[in-house]
Amino acid sequence: MQGVDLTPLNTVADHLVLLLQALGVVMLVVGFCILGLMKLASFGNEHQSALIKTVAFDLIIGFIILLGAPTISHIIQGAFSFLVSTQGTTK
Repeated sequence: MQGVDLTPLNTVADHLVLLLQALGVVMLVVGFCILGLMKLASFGNEHQSALIKTVAFDLIIGFIILLGAPTISHIIQGAFSFLVSTQGTTK
């Protein structure tokens, strides 16, 4: 039995990753703009400063995940391809 052709599925997954990355970049830019406005409006308030630090940390974590998205997608696609190819060889 031949393996299943996953090329269309991989193409859709690659396009989905690109779309989500583009949306993520837009959200990241908006987040940094809001962070700047929050910093300008804090006027030295310690509670606001703590909130700004938390938001900045969350934005950095989101940026790291955004950078790792293609790698994560590639790993998942490879694992899925491996599982589909090994199912055809078992009895």
